[in-house]
Amino acid sequence: MNEIVELFRKELLEIAVFKDRTVKTYVKIIYRYFDLAKKYLKVNPLNVKAVHLSHLFSYLKKHGTGYSELKNYKAALKHYFSFLIKLNLVSYNPTENLPPIRKRKSDLNKPVPAESVIKLLKSFDRTTWLGMRNFIIVSILWTLGLRVNELVTLKRKDLNLDYDPEKKIGTLLIHGKGRKERTLFIVDKLYTHLAHYLSHRKFPKQKNKPLILSRNNTSISTRRVEQIIQDAVIKAGITERITPHVLRHTFATEMYHRNVPLEAIKDMLGHESITETSLYIHISEILKQDILKKLSVKRSAL
Repeated sequence: MNEIVELFRKELLEIAVFKDRTVKTYVKIIYRYFDLAKKYLKVNPLNVKAVHLSHLFSYLKKHGTGYSELKNYKAALKHYFSFLIKLNLVSYNPTENLPPIRKRKSDLNKPVPAESVIKLLKSFDRTTWLGMRNFIIVSILWTLGLRVNELVTLKRKDLNLDYDPEKKIGTLLIHGKGRKERTLFIVDKLYTHLAHYLSHRKFPKQKNKPLILSRNNTSISTRRVEQIIQDAVIKAGITERITPHVLRHTFATEMYHRNVPLEAIKDMLGHESITETSLYIHISEILKQDILKKLSVKRSAL
């Protein structure tokens, strides 16, 4: 094993042309990884899966390893396993299925209970035009998991309530990041609420008009959407933190607990990868390990 690490050191210095300091850090981490793989993970360092590395990072966090050092661990392991692939010692890189190392934000985007969102929705006076609009804003963010930027760029023409009106099924075309589009289904109560919203006498009939209007019948700003929700949270006496992004995390978590496949949740959120989606799913550590196990099994079968 020492011989492989020395070859790895040479690769970093002479081929990748990393700085001496970086190489020393990475090599030190790899030796530390060997020790933890045997003593803590109890696996051969060459036979680890993403789930093993997830356990490893959880262990490191619990024992005080900081954000910067965790990033170094992931980078070192990523380069090391890439090197092992070149040597034909392993078939894939287990770091590929790990989510990004991010600074903790004190669970700022922690999902909120459905009861709190319902309480928020009930705080809007739907007998008024603005109250109805605000109700629709929260309804769409909660039930479809949209980014706030996606919400404010929706046009009337993006909403199709004629898909299957008898069954109350419509579609909504979402313009996501990188000009990527996806279509989501509108069903049940949301279908009814949107139909009522569009039929209001104050709603413009032009197809190119924004779906979510400001007081001046122009596109509403993301900042205004955030302020509307914040004001309603205070008015309703809700103690949890609720923002557009919190509602997006809430949507993802609720979908997972309803046994919606991860791939489907990824597509609904408009994510590039399941690992990105996993950051939006707030579940127990046991369930997180289960997700990584599924990813490892799927990856090893390729």
